[in-house]
Amino acid sequence: MKQIVIPRKISRLIDEVLKGSLDRGEILPHMLLVGPPGVGKTTLASYMAENMGTSLVRIIGGAVSKPKDIVSILLKLSPGSILFIDEIHRLPSAVEEILYPAIDRFEIDVLIGKGKVKHISLSPFTLIGATTMEDKISPPLRSRFSIVIHVGDYEKDDFYKMIDLYADSFLFTPDAKDYVIKISRHTPRRLILILERLKDFATTRSIDLIDKEHVEMLLEIIDYDTEFGLDRRERRYLSVLAHMFNGGPAGVKAIAAAMGESVSTIQEIIEPSLLADGFILLTSRGRKLTAKGWRFVS
Repeated sequence: MKQIVIPRKISRLIDEVLKGSLDRGEILPHMLLVGPPGVGKTTLASYMAENMGTSLVRIIGGAVSKPKDIVSILLKLSPGSILFIDEIHRLPSAVEEILYPAIDRFEIDVLIGKGKVKHISLSPFTLIGATTMEDKISPPLRSRFSIVIHVGDYEKDDFYKMIDLYADSFLFTPDAKDYVIKISRHTPRRLILILERLKDFATTRSIDLIDKEHVEMLLEIIDYDTEFGLDRRERRYLSVLAHMFNGGPAGVKAIAAAMGESVSTIQEIIEPSLLADGFILLTSRGRKLTAKGWRFVS
């Protein structure tokens, strides 16, 4: 089974939920995974499916636009399987309505005539939702998750374990490890991406021991900022907000148009880490640079 590093603060809860369900011969309870992009929500759902010995069916909330789409998916689920809906906050309300009886009693209600409803039984399944925007989930849907897990908030030891897990045969000096953790901005997805590129870098140069200078050289190659680990689009966002909108406040549609990006890319890929790291603020009037954001673009 593939090894993963689970944040220490939630590892005990995950272990108890898995063990309890296995010992009782029950499916996992419905749960919601909350956290910014790249912290391991999808990986955690896959890990739970592997441990339960069941299949994982993954869909994206924004891609399920019609009730018939979710009905087709639900009817094909095998007993005990996990339906993982990423970006669950993007589900249309009509699709949510189909999900409610499916979650509550493993049935779907199909209208077969004027005022007549047919109840179709489903195989028992677990719904795991993942979201970067918990506040965007409707109260009726959120209330149906018996467990809400905030993924993230990794400790430094968690990242050391991650480096050891993904480094393969490559060795790192202590300062290189600390630097990789810093410029990954405590995000597992970024850390793994940087480690993969570091292994390529070290292989082509026959380097056995990776030090901080090697990491800095790689960052220049992949166009990452060497102080904070900001990628090109994140730096562009801060520059646009500073120089085209005088630091804000500015609306997301205006920023997206200025950058030539979609609103969803801005909201779900670029902004979450900038918000978490304190470069920008969301105000009632729009996006605004913080003092840290101004220092970066100055």
